[in-house]
Amino acid sequence: MQKPGRYLGLSLAAGLILSMIITKQVGNGFAVAVAVMGISLLVGLLFEYYKYMRKK
Repeated sequence: MQKPGRYLGLSLAAGLILSMIITKQVGNGFAVAVAVMGISLLVGLLFEYYKYMRKK
């Protein structure tokens, strides 16, 4: 069985890349970048819950 945290890491990496792109496009989009990182963290936690916690 794989360790939990795989989807969390993938979604955070995707959120980091997306927030960097948005910040570059918008210019002063720090709040948008933080919001994107927060949403990606929540999506990663949701994937982890459905993948590992529902099996028990």
